[in-house]
Amino acid sequence: MDSWFVCDYMLQSIRAIRGGLLHAVGMCKMDKRKFKVGDSEHSSQAITKMNEAKKDKVHLSRKYHSKYMVITAAYHETPVKLFYIKYKHAKDRTLLLTIDLSLSFARAMALYQIRWSIEVMYKECKQYLRLGKAQNTNFYG
Repeated sequence: MDSWFVCDYMLQSIRAIRGGLLHAVGMCKMDKRKFKVGDSEHSSQAITKMNEAKKDKVHLSRKYHSKYMVITAAYHETPVKLFYIKYKHAKDRTLLLTIDLSLSFARAMALYQIRWSIEVMYKECKQYLRLGKAQNTNFYG
């Protein structure tokens, strides 16, 4: 999911479906939200500063031309896995969040990229098939 959908309510709602069988992967804003790491809560900026000096925490992905850190934390009582990503020529880090604690970085990125291809397909349908005005705002209608 995209960054504006990643919130406590959405993550808890997804985890409630079928007894926790459904998981989510989404970009998360690097804002002031707090994640509980160990016994204390920290912002994303604080988490990255604490861990970037630790050589065993920073990994290299040649496939995605990036360096990343993997942190297991809790977000409002929901266990999450955080991937702090620094792309080769990017100034800032991006945060990929998942509630599936078994996902690797490569698998989480692959799943997130599927979302992007759906967005492109939707844009092209609106543009070339003139479906832009055919938006349904009623879920049950």
